Amino acid sequence: MEKVITSVELRSGIARGSVGGFATHQPNPRLVALLAKQCGVSLSTFPPIARVSGNLGSSTCGGALHEALRSASRQPRGARRPIFLASLGPGLLFGGGWLIPHDGAVRPAASSRSKPNPLGHPAARDCEPKLPNKN
Repeated sequence: MEKVITSVELRSGIARGSVGGFATHQPNPRLVALLAKQCGVSLSTFPPIARVSGNLGSSTCGGALHEALRSASRQPRGARRPIFLASLGPGLLFGGGWLIPHDGAVRPAASSRSKPNPLGHPAARDCEPKLPNKN
């Protein structure tokens, strides 16, 4: 899972230390604590889904994302920090991504040299989806 977070960090250009929350698969609290230690980030950046509810399978990702977004909504608009997502699945499938919680600010239009983002989100307009190497 640490490799997924590293990949998200590299692709997003956002340092993991500046992330406000990590919405990840949480099989149990000990593994969440180990992941936080491996990543060099505070355990408090991982919503305590596994500790509160136990192993909910893949739905821990959605629960963690919900809690991370709730936490972000309690922050002043200019202080909301990105959220990293990372999960594992059957057959060693994995995925990751990042969100930038809406801060209510008016964003400038994309410049003519920017690539359009099919989702239309200004914060991600220069990003293109890429598949991980299968090495």
